[in-house]
Amino acid sequence: MNKLNDRFRTITENKLVLLVAGFFLTGVIGTYLNQEFQSAAWQRDKRYELLRTRLDRGTEMIEELASLMNKRVFGLNRLDFNADASWAGFRPIWDQYYGSVIEWNESVNAFKHRVTMYVGEDEALDLLDYRDESHPASPRSIHGHFVKAHSAMFALRQCIRDGCADQSDLATEAHNTLGWLESNTDRYIERITAKFVKGHSRLDSLAF
Repeated sequence: MNKLNDRFRTITENKLVLLVAGFFLTGVIGTYLNQEFQSAAWQRDKRYELLRTRLDRGTEMIEELASLMNKRVFGLNRLDFNADASWAGFRPIWDQYYGSVIEWNESVNAFKHRVTMYVGEDEALDLLDYRDESHPASPRSIHGHFVKAHSAMFALRQCIRDGCADQSDLATEAHNTLGWLESNTDRYIERITAKFVKGHSRLDSLAF
């Protein structure tokens, strides 16, 4: 036991041994800390990349949805403006508008899923709510109001095509359906944009 203590005392009193041991421990600890730092930095960079990709895709989704909404509202407004036109004048405007209807109907389900993913379920229901089918006269969703406006404008189209004597009531009804869409489509885009940006504001804290 005394011999062991003497050897330990000899080693601890040897400054060269202590210096080498110190360098060794410093190297081991430094390597460990460096690896931990690199791992944390990699994970942070990865989170930033994922959030950046999500932000870009969500922004693209909102821009596409806004463009599609504006195109359909614009088409309806053109029809409303030409409500007193002859069938020859009204028909080509209707045909152009109907292209936006097809595009909207082909895309709205996908947009509902994307809004759910990037913004939230409540906002997705505000875009498309199948419950509107049971009360088409008083819809709650954007899509439901598009259907309502389209139905009113289609009734006006049929009247113009058939040369009915008085189309003023139908024109007024079609016109009245546009007010809600003109104001609420813009508000909807503003609302989902604000919520989306707020939900991704922590991206700035990962950028540095």
